[in-house]
Amino acid sequence: MFCPNCGKEISDDAIFCGFCGAKIENETVNQQQPETENAETANIETQPETKAEIQSETQENVQSQSTQNEQANEANQQAQPIQDTKTEQPKANSVSASDIANKAKAVGEEALNKANAVAYSATEAVKKVVPGVNKKILIIACAALVVVIILCFVIFANLVGGGSSSSSFDRISHSIYAVNNDGDLALFIDGKAVKTDAEYDGSDVSYAYNGNAVIYDGILYSVSGDKLSEVNDSVSNYKMSANKNAYVYLSDDGLYIYKDGKETVIFDDFEGSVSISSVAVSPDGNAVAFIDRTDDEVVTYVFKGSKAEKTGENFQTVVISNDASVLYGYKYKETDYGFSRDDALYLAKGGKTDDLTKIKGNYSSMASISKDAKKILFTTNSGTYYFAPGMSEAIKADSDSIAPLFPLYTSEKLDDFKSFVGTNGYSVKKYNLKGDSFEKYSIVSSSSGAALSPDGSRVLYARGDNLYSVSTKENAEPVKVGGDIYGVIGASADLSKIYLINDDDELVFSNGKSEKTAKITDDVDNAVVTAEGVCCYISDDVLYTTSGGSKGSKVDKMNDVSSLRLSSDGKVIFVYNDDTLYVSTNGKTFEKTDVER
Repeated sequence: MFCPNCGKEISDDAIFCGFCGAKIENETVNQQQPETENAETANIETQPETKAEIQSETQENVQSQSTQNEQANEANQQAQPIQDTKTEQPKANSVSASDIANKAKAVGEEALNKANAVAYSATEAVKKVVPGVNKKILIIACAALVVVIILCFVIFANLVGGGSSSSSFDRISHSIYAVNNDGDLALFIDGKAVKTDAEYDGSDVSYAYNGNAVIYDGILYSVSGDKLSEVNDSVSNYKMSANKNAYVYLSDDGLYIYKDGKETVIFDDFEGSVSISSVAVSPDGNAVAFIDRTDDEVVTYVFKGSKAEKTGENFQTVVISNDASVLYGYKYKETDYGFSRDDALYLAKGGKTDDLTKIKGNYSSMASISKDAKKILFTTNSGTYYFAPGMSEAIKADSDSIAPLFPLYTSEKLDDFKSFVGTNGYSVKKYNLKGDSFEKYSIVSSSSGAALSPDGSRVLYARGDNLYSVSTKENAEPVKVGGDIYGVIGASADLSKIYLINDDDELVFSNGKSEKTAKITDDVDNAVVTAEGVCCYISDDVLYTTSGGSKGSKVDKMNDVSSLRLSSDGKVIFVYNDDTLYVSTNGKTFEKTDVER
């Protein structure tokens, strides 16, 4: 169904819109397709014409849209207009992760787009708009073509850059927040205002964290201090590197990359068509692979910082390593109806696409890649496999579709997959590579969401009305750390400060070690929890702050608060007080901005 306020597609079960925060009344929901598709779900609406009329075929457009939506959701969870969400919060029925996964599988590749949007909408609505919106603790797990996209319950819903490391715990570099300031775009990076002169039309805002660049409404801007400078005014479909330090994008006259503060032409002499879905970017943004496709041939190119070189034919890269020495991808074959893809996954030896090694047939998707993109965890119709250059064959990790489970607010990838914690959306296991096989054991057999501690030693998970903590060691006994739970508001990154709503609708605190909880207050209208474990909440239009389970204290002069939002990195809080936007980076003091509702 679609939100009657902003028109975006949301879950049929949604109580609040995850995009604009509006309350959804069943009797008022318009279930018809909006006349105009919003740019936040379409990201980039059109593809440019180049010298060779650059365009993509239908299948590639579907894949491109899916990729863009995933990138937008990961990088820009806060790039939405703030709406008034101060309404009464009804309880809702829980959503079955397996039901959604099975449905997404059945409808296939095109449904992944919608599944991503539904998962994002539902999770954002619970996590950042409404405390305890779900009667039980929520997880949405969307799968299509055996792709598992895990959005852990409530506050554990941030997938960053496709994965992060269980041994490196750097916080997300930056957060970006875009709001409507009386028709103009108001932009905040790390909570600091950045000057813009653009009209606000609801278009998505994407930010390259280390590249100091913003894409908004088809325009690429560089960020210098508190100002934006235009770089390219015709940016179409784009991809961001996994490290989020580079954009690769289509413009009017070719394929470009923006990295290290400058724009570089990758290729502008296409004989046929190119789609952003057929472009692969290395994690560090130093290498790019793409194809030029005509009716007669598919030509493969690799760009390594200076110019693009032809490396072969009939191969499309899915993953390219930082040094471009390793390429994983599909092989094209010519049929009576044109070119079609092989269903197998291949390795291009030494980065040469004329020397391919078949890894596995019936390939579905990449579950995760290593920091250098040389080692991969991927799924097929028979399960999840591990592969690295030099191996004679892929090693099966599990018969199910799994993905690594990472701590909150991390941005690094695994160095390898020799030891990791993985989940299929409802169970959690520990995987250890021993020789040519994986040894594994169950940590959590059934849950409605899970989060991993920063040191990888414990898992916090929900089952029914209860919250548990368990060691990742084999045969460990879980400890109940909360009972009669109506919803999880949020938790600190180290999982030591957890804020819950119980069945008596009280805001309570758990230290994650025992079942005993401490009551903070009644009658909470809205609440958020920062990565440091500071909880801010609204009660009777007044803003309160607390930490560690102590009674909440009023925030000075915040007596007419109508909405409360948290940045995707858990560091910055945005509040509308008397229709003026205030910003806080500590959850205790709030600075007034020039933004008016």
